[in-house]
Amino acid sequence: MTASTATLRYTSSRAADNAVRIARVAAGGRVAAQRVAAEAAKAAQHAHATTVAVEWIEDLRAAGAVTVGFKICDDMGKHRFRTTTQDAIGVLAHHWGGDVEAWGIDAAGEFVGEGW
Repeated sequence: MTASTATLRYTSSRAADNAVRIARVAAGGRVAAQRVAAEAAKAAQHAHATTVAVEWIEDLRAAGAVTVGFKICDDMGKHRFRTTTQDAIGVLAHHWGGDVEAWGIDAAGEFVGEGW
């Protein structure tokens, strides 16, 4: 006759389970706090970028610009396009910190004002 033995590999205790639950809740709180802080920093950066872009666009309008030409380089390649001066504010704020060149263009198609 052969004796067989069973080995209990996985054991659980309420204290260990509760410790894991508490750690998960604490980690969830830290992650949520980090997410809120990151969103606040992103919103502050966007507000700053919009303010700077509005000031630059106002200077271009004073110089006679009616459109803004862009050259933007990113992971998808190089993009060249023109927008109205009002739409240019959003483009500049969205691409803040990236590789962006922009310049004002008057009604005759001439470059005006300072470049970005």
